[in-house]
Amino acid sequence: MEEIFKTIFTACKALAFLKQIAADEGQLESIDESGNPKPVALLPCLLIDAQQTRWEAGDLVNQYGEATIVTRFAYRKIADQSNLTKEATFEASVLALKKRSDIEKVIAATIGTTGNHGRLIRLSTEREKRGDGIIVYRTMWGCSVKESLE
Repeated sequence: MEEIFKTIFTACKALAFLKQIAADEGQLESIDESGNPKPVALLPCLLIDAQQTRWEAGDLVNQYGEATIVTRFAYRKIADQSNLTKEATFEASVLALKKRSDIEKVIAATIGTTGNHGRLIRLSTEREKRGDGIIVYRTMWGCSVKESLE
């Protein structure tokens, strides 16, 4: 799994708009001392959770499995939109969607070209609009993996 994480991390470093790419350790769910949510991630960011693999029987040398990877692209919505025109608000939304799409294209194009895993298949994407003005796109990916038991 660390190979998949490194591959995603390296590929997404080319996306200059991302201020942080990191393992998803709950940065967006952190709570400050007064009980309020306080993200510790630099936004916009890409958080990667590559921890779940379902292993199947293999041969004496290799074991095969299916890995699930979750990426979360988070950015802060413009807090004060009162001075923006409808067109400017629309353009900001389109730009955010393009950035999400750019991330997913880079990930999909990179995985499967290196290492002992198959092509990454996008399974689902969900949008979460949080009360603190942060918008999160959570994408689940699946791929086959092979690991040597030697």
